[in-house]
Amino acid sequence: MSSKNLFSNFGLIGDNLDLKQNINLEISRDGKIINISYDNIYDNLDLLQKGQNFLLIPGLINSHVHIGDNFAKELGFNKDLIDIVEPPNGLKHKLLAETHEKIKVKGIKNAVLEMLSNGITCFIDFRERGVNGLSILKEALKDSPIYYLALGRFTDGKEIEKVIDSADGIGLANYTVVSKKNKEKLKEFKSK
Repeated sequence: MSSKNLFSNFGLIGDNLDLKQNINLEISRDGKIINISYDNIYDNLDLLQKGQNFLLIPGLINSHVHIGDNFAKELGFNKDLIDIVEPPNGLKHKLLAETHEKIKVKGIKNAVLEMLSNGITCFIDFRERGVNGLSILKEALKDSPIYYLALGRFTDGKEIEKVIDSADGIGLANYTVVSKKNKEKLKEFKSK
């Protein structure tokens, strides 16, 4: 199996993200790091010295996104938060209901490109719109290199099982508004 090497002048390495120099990553064909070599730094560094000073860092994780509404990113400007996000009548929820799937898919793909360009290699999405919202997310990301977890939200109690089967977990907007009956259903699935 052939591999590729990636070199960087400096990098944050290990569990403590210690600054090291002359970093060499050996990467397998399937994109996994198979070897890391580096030199320890013993002298004071002048990171402002001329030349190319690259710093290699681990990929970042965005642990709370609502990527499905990226197509409407700035439409809530200068509005109250409640007017934008409160279900079911907030601007976001109206737009998610009214906007064509192709536009949502394009918005998700654009958001992923932006994340990757900023060093984000993984995200956790709180996916509104039940099974349909999860389906749109998976369609948009089927060929994407980014890692993600999709936390589904059900629209009614009949959808709980389908959302649990389609999602990586449940991401409720507010546990206190979930009916007692639906809380019992969630407990049943948790114990399975």
